[in-house]
Amino acid sequence: FAEAEEHLAYALRHAPRASHSAVALRNRRRVLAYLIPVRMLLGRMPSDELLRMHGMDNTFGPVKRACVTGDLRAFNDVMEATTVSHIQLGTFLLMERLRQFVLRTLLKRVHLVTQPTLPPTNFQLDLHQFQRALAMCASSDEDAPDIEEAECLVVTLIYRKAVKGYISHKLRKLVLSKKDAFPSQWS
Repeated sequence: FAEAEEHLAYALRHAPRASHSAVALRNRRRVLAYLIPVRMLLGRMPSDELLRMHGMDNTFGPVKRACVTGDLRAFNDVMEATTVSHIQLGTFLLMERLRQFVLRTLLKRVHLVTQPTLPPTNFQLDLHQFQRALAMCASSDEDAPDIEEAECLVVTLIYRKAVKGYISHKLRKLVLSKKDAFPSQWS
């Protein structure tokens, strides 16, 4: 994604300013439609001002908030509501990859909430706690994941280097790295 970000940023820098014409505004918006999700995947969220200035706050604002807060239900609702527009833009798969970012943030928040002290001194997380958080984000009881699904999601986050640690399957625990368990940038 870094190479895509570089090329899209170049295109944005060299596009005519939006104040010159309606065509220039449309071209800048097209570049931003791809640049914003790529940067979000790299961990750089767009400013509210940028989204508002280009009329993209309804498209990307709720997704940004879901990524920052780890609100999986809000992310699912936004993606369901905007699926057609993202497919038409050609950004659906980019946006869908942000689900991992939301899950990582949710896992991080569950870890912080379950810690008796700050900074955390316990680097283990009971997967049942993460599973309960996922169940709270589910739209219905049927959609609530079981412990195996929660474990699978965590394993995927570890594999994608979004989380540093390992799973103790027997104990149903995530053992986090003591140093930088949630890397700031990952792709």
